[in-house]
Amino acid sequence: MRLSSSDQPSVLNGSVSLKGVAITLTPEEVEQAKDWAYRKALAKAGEGHHRIDNRSEVKRSLTGITGEMAVEKLLEHTFIDWEIGKSSRYAKPDLEPLGLDWGVKTVTIGLNHAIQIKNHYSQVMVFKRSDAELEVMGLATTEVLNSYQDASLIKDKRMRTRKTAFTGYEHLRSANSLKDYVDCLLYPWEWRPTYANHPMKTTW
Repeated sequence: MRLSSSDQPSVLNGSVSLKGVAITLTPEEVEQAKDWAYRKALAKAGEGHHRIDNRSEVKRSLTGITGEMAVEKLLEHTFIDWEIGKSSRYAKPDLEPLGLDWGVKTVTIGLNHAIQIKNHYSQVMVFKRSDAELEVMGLATTEVLNSYQDASLIKDKRMRTRKTAFTGYEHLRSANSLKDYVDCLLYPWEWRPTYANHPMKTTW
């Protein structure tokens, strides 16, 4: 998720109970992410909407890439495109290389995720506690994304024409079930759930 400071919504409603899967990145993985974020900021310096605050660009890119790395570790499948190119190239679901119409949205813990008003694909929601400590919350379907929104949580009123804040965290599909679900989709003839002798509780 690439948010400018003006895009960041206000603090999460404390009454929402959030339970996700904690993911820890290794020091080497954090360094890889930082190196990529700095190189991306340098490459993007010439693009008009990236010229204002290079330091914020590094922070946004680092948040986004560490969230994607956390989802990769959870799913045990790689999908990240580490090449750096024009922004328009990346206007597509992050998990498209796996054949999944899913994006990854990452934001610092304590903030709501900023999303499009009209969403056309699902999003895996991730909270970042530090560069190394992240929490994958689960999958928000397009129906959930488009149903649970609160534009008043977007600080910059000018952004409200295209962005809103996501509020439907209690309606996420469990992060604990995502790996088995993805394995089932990718390997339908070989896949066996990790809990093969127990029924799957999550309804897809």
